[in-house]
Amino acid sequence: MELRGRLGALAERNFRLVFSSVTISALGDGVTTIALAFAVLKISGNSATAVGLVLALKASRGLAESRWRDRLVMLGNASFFVFAVHEPLVTVGKKLAFRTLPMTVGTVLVTYAVLPVLVIGFALVLHRILSAVAPAFLRVITGGR
Repeated sequence: MELRGRLGALAERNFRLVFSSVTISALGDGVTTIALAFAVLKISGNSATAVGLVLALKASRGLAESRWRDRLVMLGNASFFVFAVHEPLVTVGKKLAFRTLPMTVGTVLVTYAVLPVLVIGFALVLHRILSAVAPAFLRVITGGR
């Protein structure tokens, strides 16, 4: 068997470039963490508490990023649903607000500023409920998007 066949994906130049760049980046991240620990240790006068605090904050940043990533993925999945239901809900909300609340400049401004935020929040909650309770129905409503 020739060498090219043994290397598998590494035989492809583009894959080797991506693989090597990701590997070098991961090594750099690891070295940065170690260098950060030593820098804090030197600056703080050999305080293990300071090193632990800084490294804990660095680790929590990664957790926060993954939470935001999960939320953004959820928003991406719900975006068509929100787009489809927001207009009827905003229209109904405006009609209810203008029939029940006194017509003042403040009321109109608050209605136009707050109502869309409330409708989007409601639509996101409704999407989450439907995806848990009736996913097949949600797929029909959104056309499988």
